[in-house]
Amino acid sequence: MPDQAEDRIFPIPEDLKNLLIPDDGLEGRWELIRCLVLPATAGEIIKLAALADEVVAEFLGRYIAVPKYSSDDKTKKTLKQDFNDRIKALTNILPKLDSDATHYTDHFEFLGAIRQLRNKSAHSSGIGMDVAKEFAANAVMVNLVADFPKRIWAAVTSLKGYLGSLSL
Repeated sequence: MPDQAEDRIFPIPEDLKNLLIPDDGLEGRWELIRCLVLPATAGEIIKLAALADEVVAEFLGRYIAVPKYSSDDKTKKTLKQDFNDRIKALTNILPKLDSDATHYTDHFEFLGAIRQLRNKSAHSSGIGMDVAKEFAANAVMVNLVADFPKRIWAAVTSLKGYLGSLSL
């Protein structure tokens, strides 16, 4: 029974085993943790998040350039602030421009997930068990890093297309 012998030599905590060998179909959990821990992929997450941020900032710039929205000083300020503030501004604007929330709900899930992934990638040299469990339980994050980086690129492209299609 080599498994038992290996467990005695290199004990793997049960919570880690459950995290890496899921029974809920989210096999991409390992990919998520790998992306956050490896410097090259963590750097790529940061760059892709910056691209998503640029897409949002570009849209907000177009929004405030329209005369009927140009008096929105709060949105103007968000252009000079951070990604989180721009996402919040977008959450206030999109319902005014698109009455069907199903058109943008996935985009907000993507933006929230990529922001969290970027923050963890940029502000940590590793990942603890608590954060690993939290992120691994987030199906949006797990699916986003599956087939890394293709799904993130697809989500950024979809966001850009959606925002570009809105009538201002």
